Amino acid sequence: MEKELIKAILNTGRMLVYRKELPEEVEDDEKYVFYRDECSSDLDVLMDPDLLPLNDIELNVFREIFDIEGDIEKVSELMTKYVIRKMQTCTMTGHPYSILLEKAKKYFNVEEDYSEYNEYNYTGKIKYIIKDGEKVLGTIVKVITYCNYCINDNKVSIGIQKCTEYTIEL
Repeated sequence: MEKELIKAILNTGRMLVYRKELPEEVEDDEKYVFYRDECSSDLDVLMDPDLLPLNDIELNVFREIFDIEGDIEKVSELMTKYVIRKMQTCTMTGHPYSILLEKAKKYFNVEEDYSEYNEYNYTGKIKYIIKDGEKVLGTIVKVITYCNYCINDNKVSIGIQKCTEYTIEL
């Protein structure tokens, strides 16, 4: 089920997907179910708990928000932003997309595009184009910059750090 879920996430650009958005029928695995629809299993909402590592309390809060909001796009964006903030360090952000990339490498071909990367100052974008055969499933982008986000007091200078951000590109 993980492989099909990754395909659906790359296709939709969201970390939450409806069961009907899976490219193929798969056996049910409870660990991937975020929200069960009482009327139709096609409208069950699935997620990969490795990409959005939340505890039971956090999951229940987001389930309540989904009950009220009912908009998978908004709730998925909210959950993803929350997890990004929760996991980010001063030198890296976008952990869910980094984990998604590593999982995609297990199942699909990943081509690396360095056309927007500057090898002289080691900054820019590296695009990871994820393919299933010749079909492009999605692209994850790693943006590398230099920053000083690790400094809490802007009067103190301890140097510049290499910072990375992972995002998904549709």
